[in-house]
Amino acid sequence: MSKDRKNENNFQHLEGELGKYLERKELDDKKSKSSYLFLMIGFLVLVISGFLYKKSLDTPVETYKDLTSYVESIRQVEAKPFSWTYEEFEALDAQHSAASKTRVEDIIKKYGAPTSLETSIYSSEYESLRLLYQTEQPRRQVELLFVDFGGQLTLAAKMSSNLFPEPYEDIVGENSHDWTSQEFDNLRVGASNGEGGVSLDEVLSTYGPVYAAESFGTVDYWTIRIQYLNHETSDNIFLDFTKDGEGEYQLSQKHKEVRNW
Repeated sequence: MSKDRKNENNFQHLEGELGKYLERKELDDKKSKSSYLFLMIGFLVLVISGFLYKKSLDTPVETYKDLTSYVESIRQVEAKPFSWTYEEFEALDAQHSAASKTRVEDIIKKYGAPTSLETSIYSSEYESLRLLYQTEQPRRQVELLFVDFGGQLTLAAKMSSNLFPEPYEDIVGENSHDWTSQEFDNLRVGASNGEGGVSLDEVLSTYGPVYAAESFGTVDYWTIRIQYLNHETSDNIFLDFTKDGEGEYQLSQKHKEVRNW
């Protein structure tokens, strides 16, 4: 074979290898571009999804104009875990007639969509919106009633259950006191607001932890109800302690379910 023939064959071989290399490179480039494009699309999807999710959490409630559209805007907001505390509930500005400083928008922004909401007519005249926040185990709830007085929603009433103020969060425990009829009769009951009654602190220090407790309140009063139970006799004692304003919790009502006193 001549030298020129060899060179020609070598050239054709190199040309073939170069062609294969270019084909592989082109294929690799396409794969690389496809992978890059796929990653970019995936990244954009994640960004958009995250933005939409955050937007759904942060969706503001529209300015109040009419109750129907306002309720619809609230329904678009995401729910949040129950996070109410007694102190936060107590700080809500509820007014029977004047404008309240507590706004629905602020409640929704902080606590999320309510567990349930409903509209009704208040006092046979005013449109109203009721928000209910609720959780189980332990069962706790906050109920807020906003009334449309002159085109503005005002917090007219508030009620809650099982939000315990300090230092009464842990009053439930192992009770060993065996109540007598004389002890029960000696408990001094005050007025409906508790004024003049024996204090909750005094009862707890004398008779120890309680079998069960619940708390509930409205605009004016807050009540802690405690239960003492004798497991052997099934005797029950229920005591309501009510706080008026900044005062202490005092006995406003007592009730017993006993057999052999």
